Parts: sequence; structure tokens; C-alpha cells
Amino acid sequence: MQISEVNGVDHISPKKIGTSHLEKVTTSSSSKSETRYITSIPVDLDKLDTENSGRVILCDTPGFGDTAGPEVDIANALSIVKAIQKSQSVKPVILVSYKSIGDRYQGLKSIAYILAGMIPSIKEHTKCISYLFTKYPEKEQKSIHASIKNVKENLTEEEKSDTGFSSLFNGMFSKTKKGACVVNPLKSEESNDILDELINSKSIERPREEFRFSLNESSRSVLQDQARRHEINITRFLKRHDYNLIKFRLDELRKL
Repeated sequence: MQISEVNGVDHISPKKIGTSHLEKVTTSSSSKSETRYITSIPVDLDKLDTENSGRVILCDTPGFGDTAGPEVDIANALSIVKAIQKSQSVKPVILVSYKSIGDRYQGLKSIAYILAGMIPSIKEHTKCISYLFTKYPEKEQKSIHASIKNVKENLTEEEKSDTGFSSLFNGMFSKTKKGACVVNPLKSEESNDILDELINSKSIERPREEFRFSLNESSRSVLQDQARRHEINITRFLKRHDYNLIKFRLDELRKL
């Protein structure tokens, strides 16, 4: 990997792409999200300097709260869940960016709510979820666990009453106790150790039974608002006995 300046902003990009599977994985110096769909990347461990052997599949997925808008965010959430449900087992990896967590870890809380909604039995699977922290200034890296502890201790009563949400923070607190896993793309020598750590973590078996569709609050509000608009229109058409339009709107609602 190499660092360069693009439009006055530091940007990290690959010097050389070693496999054709990575050609669809894009990076950008802008705040605009680049990932539009799930990209699977087969990894032959026998060709790497790792303690494991065989083959694993890493998946690059779109993030939640996509900058392209709620419609894209909803489509992303649905595609991610459908892909996960078709897997035999999964090991969720949450990439936490320093620039997106917010002063009071609002970004991390938002992710926690989505995951808690996506995995109803998340309390049983907190050990299966790994956390990678990126773009953290060196002086902030050693205080990641302390920051999570501070957030955990200052959860509101409403947040504490949400079993899935609080369980996720407890799991994150436990996972970072011996030191958070900080990713520095410029230090490629650390990548194999991180890969081994992820491979050796526990898996969530039978994901079809464990995962369900979930959205962040803003996208959920947009979806609910659209559903209400359909309801109003259907009621109006019903009064006019316009059954063709009723059918049309119901078909749209079914797709929604």
C-alpha cells in the first residue's frame, strides 16, 4: 500500500493488485461511499505466511448509513442479510473508523443498534464478532478500550434495557481488554497476524436462522413514511372504488 495526496487529502491506495478478485474493490479519498455491492474475495492461506491453511472467503460489504441516501442504504442492508443467510457460517468483522464514530461514539452506537436488530440472539454470539479499528491517530490507539469503557458506563437507561445493544458493547469491551486490533494499511507485515486472529475466532453457524433484515433509524423512518403515503393513497382510491390503482399501490407496497 502507498499514501499519496489527492485533491489536498491524504489517500491510501494499493501499489499493486495481486489478484483479479481485488480489482472490483475500490478506494477513494472523498467522503462518498465507494462500495455498492458485496464483493467476495477468496484467499488461499497456503500462499500466505499464516498459521492456518486451506481457503477462506473475505467479503467487502457496503457500509450502513450510505452517503448515497436511504434508498441505497435500504438496498445495501437487504443484500447483506440475503448474502449472509446463504452462507454456511459467518464471522462478522466490524470496521470502526475514527473519522466516523463521532465525539460521543454516536457512529458506533448506530452500528450497535443495527447489529442488535440484525442478530436477535446476539447475546449468544458476541464472541463471534471481531472489531478492527482504523484511521486512529497513534496517540488515540491505546485509549480505544478506555473510550469503549466510558461509553459502556454512561449508557442511558433505555440503552441498558436493550439487551442486544448492551450485550454488543459488553462484547466489544471484552474483545478490546487486551488491546484493540488497530489496522494500519501501510504496515502490510501485520496483515497476516490480523487474518489469523479473524480465522481463529468463533463462527456463527446456520446464519439463515440467526440473521434478519435491519435498518438504522433514519432509513427506517424513510421506509415508514413511504408506507404511510401508500396507505393514504390506497384509502383515497378505495373511497373512489378505483380498484386498478388500489392493486397497483398494493403491488408497490408488497415490493417495498
